[in-house]
Amino acid sequence: MATTTTTSISDVVDTVIAEARRTQMHRTVMEPLVRTYRVARGSGDRLEIPKFGAVTASALTEGVDMTTPQALTTSKVTITPGEVGAQIVVTDRALRTAQEDMARAAGRVLGDAIASKLDTDLLGLLDGFGTSLGSASTSLTMGHLRAAVSRLHGASEPAPGPYRAVLHPYQAHDLAKDISPTGTYPIPSGISQTVLENHWVARAFGVDVFQAGNLPVDTGDNSAKGGVFSKEALVLVMFQDWAVERQRDASLRAWELNVVADYGYGEYEDAWGVEMHFDAAAPTS
Repeated sequence: MATTTTTSISDVVDTVIAEARRTQMHRTVMEPLVRTYRVARGSGDRLEIPKFGAVTASALTEGVDMTTPQALTTSKVTITPGEVGAQIVVTDRALRTAQEDMARAAGRVLGDAIASKLDTDLLGLLDGFGTSLGSASTSLTMGHLRAAVSRLHGASEPAPGPYRAVLHPYQAHDLAKDISPTGTYPIPSGISQTVLENHWVARAFGVDVFQAGNLPVDTGDNSAKGGVFSKEALVLVMFQDWAVERQRDASLRAWELNVVADYGYGEYEDAWGVEMHFDAAAPTS
């Protein structure tokens, strides 16, 4: 009788985890493009991020005391986490005949699930910006990108850099047709190599343009809602990075690989982002 040993299940789990992490790195676009906080254990069940109001400076007269002090006002953005998870069940029979390819395939499936959930959650924030450009029937052009950048610079409190644009691949295709092919685009710093290799399109007007296949397309009008935003506009708070716990299910003759992460996300400053609502029909040329 074949016996499932601790070593055998550990080997499979390790391969699944490694492949899942590699897949997640390739498929997740938004995570490195927003402000990320990591919360230490025991720091509470939510994170409150303060926002300070502006004060106004005025001209002074020599020898005359300032008599109109201004109050420093604050507000806060509260990010509340939620758990997300996925599960893979590996039977004893599968383990007895397991090859590395099976474990890698399981890891890719798991990595896709994790990446898709996190990416989709963050991409959904782009639809929340109060300023919107375009329409469902309009093709995205460089002029629209330039207008979005101008909106960020011209906000009542100008948006801090760096600026990023995240678009559906079909919107990025329309934009690429409008980009002059001359010159060399500078590669952005501070972005992981896997994201650059898989999702970076170009830089224009000081904005790094990325494409996100997880951005949903409206099936009614073939449009998508991407965005141009400051890195400081959106917040991801990791209360717990995803981790795998294995559990034996004796009656099923199998092992459960349970993956759980705990994170929250939200908008920090609405004026620092512009929704880009444009056509996302499949290109033909």
